[in-house]
Amino acid sequence: MTRSSGGDGTEFRQRTAASGVAAFVARTTQSFLALGSAVIMARLLTPGDFGVFAMVMPLGILGMIAANHCTQAAFLQYPIVDDGDLQGYYRFARGVAWGAAIVMCVLSLGLAWFYDEPRVPAVTAAMAVVVALMTRGAVQEARLKHALRFPLVHAVQLSTWSLGLVTSVIAAWQGAGYLALPLQVIVMELARLIVINRVSDWRPGRAPDVVGPRPIKLRRAWLSLFGLRMASWISDQPDLVAIGRLGGSAVLGSYDTARRWAWYPFEEPYLALTEVAIASLGRVRDDPARFRHLVSRFILAMLTVSLPIVAFVSVEAGSVVRVLLGEQWTSAVPFLRVLAIAAFAGIIKRTSTWILLARGGTDRLLRWSLLYQAPATVVATVVGLGWGAMGVAIGMATLSVVQLIPALAYVVRGTSVRLRDVLRAAARPAGASLLAALAVAMSAGMLPPVAGISRLATSLGLYLLSFVVAWLALPGGLRDTAELVATMKELAHRGERAPTRPDPDGTR
Repeated sequence: MTRSSGGDGTEFRQRTAASGVAAFVARTTQSFLALGSAVIMARLLTPGDFGVFAMVMPLGILGMIAANHCTQAAFLQYPIVDDGDLQGYYRFARGVAWGAAIVMCVLSLGLAWFYDEPRVPAVTAAMAVVVALMTRGAVQEARLKHALRFPLVHAVQLSTWSLGLVTSVIAAWQGAGYLALPLQVIVMELARLIVINRVSDWRPGRAPDVVGPRPIKLRRAWLSLFGLRMASWISDQPDLVAIGRLGGSAVLGSYDTARRWAWYPFEEPYLALTEVAIASLGRVRDDPARFRHLVSRFILAMLTVSLPIVAFVSVEAGSVVRVLLGEQWTSAVPFLRVLAIAAFAGIIKRTSTWILLARGGTDRLLRWSLLYQAPATVVATVVGLGWGAMGVAIGMATLSVVQLIPALAYVVRGTSVRLRDVLRAAARPAGASLLAALAVAMSAGMLPPVAGISRLATSLGLYLLSFVVAWLALPGGLRDTAELVATMKELAHRGERAPTRPDPDGTR
């Protein structure tokens, strides 16, 4: 692409810089607010309340994928300028959204019977209404993103997300119970729909539905994106369905909360770094040596941010749960210990997908999800059911660890990156995290005996000290430290210039 010059080029650079800053500020703020709200809501609600929401939310996510995420992502791949084409694409997306809403309502009746939980259909119906109305805002928001108006988009997202959060906390405080959780999503999405409609300069009209080359490309892109995200969605559900059927809403609430907290140290940093990493890797993908070098640096940076926290959460699950969530969540402690192991291996796998995403290998990720990940998850869940809910958790952890090397080998096959490059980049943060966790576990007798804030603070100090010592003691510690610092500086610099795009791999 030829770089613009003059005023247009200056405006473009200013907008992309503002986009990067807006994305960083919005995600950082939202991350802290999400952490605080999770702590507050966990103390106001019960595992059973969270369990009902966990039964409904997979359908809600499915509807939002169809009506919002894929609609925007396809538009950003093939932007529409002609109004006739845009009206046609809007009508296509609107039909998809209404279809998804109807499917949600029908499936909710089956879920209510399957889980023996009569509260499921009403909550699902309320969320289905939001999904049906979502398309208009999705198209308008995609147009704003294409125009690089990310500061405005992120301001709207953060403000409406905060409104939903405050509404949910107030409702839980007033005794709304499980209804407070879907209320946050409903208020957030409706408020965003209203505000985006006010700030957008485009409105649905009666222009003819043009089925030209670009609308056809959009529909094909939509189908491709929906297929990838559906494959990831399917892979995420078997253990939740089995736990809900086996133990009901209370056990499912404990399991789902433990799973979300096990992955929490990874999700936000991953979303923040993915766009910059893929953009950087994409620029050098035809230079094998530079591509391989950058892959190693970015993997080292991502894993150094997330793996130490996950390892600490696993070894000190009791104190983490009691201090952050409260005594009523002690049933989640054994799940968190085991699922943190699953997350530890899963984080390494997810980070390695940057290699394929930078090379346009979405189809290979889709094949992995459909042919390997989803069937293996079903098998692990069925086998684990013989030992109850904890057996399912152990099955998920075992599968994640066993799949690690085959998944990495699958990702690097046919690329300039070698398996040993990825393993070498992961070795230091993974090794230092595990050694630090081992040091805390072996020192358990010298730590405060009762899981609580004093135990958490003491073990955290010991863990951090052990991690730093292990990091530097492993061969090449100073070299990798210099590489890490250089990578963080480069990510920050590029993050000021890279416009934000939706989560490219479609995973949770």
